[in-house]
Amino acid sequence: MTVLHLRPNTWLRRITDRWELIKVTNVHQDGQVDLLLLDGTRTHVPISFLRGAFERADDGA
Repeated sequence: MTVLHLRPNTWLRRITDRWELIKVTNVHQDGQVDLLLLDGTRTHVPISFLRGAFERADDGA
């Protein structure tokens, strides 16, 4: 299992048939993560959705 150390302003990436890049804007105590997509869309997902699918894309990875 991939361990993601998430905090606001962390960039995450996933490479499938295309690049996907998302920015973490907030991490909630209940396990929800607020995200900003490159097209400007804001959404939230459970942290379990991100584990194993995304990796850190910033220099701190």
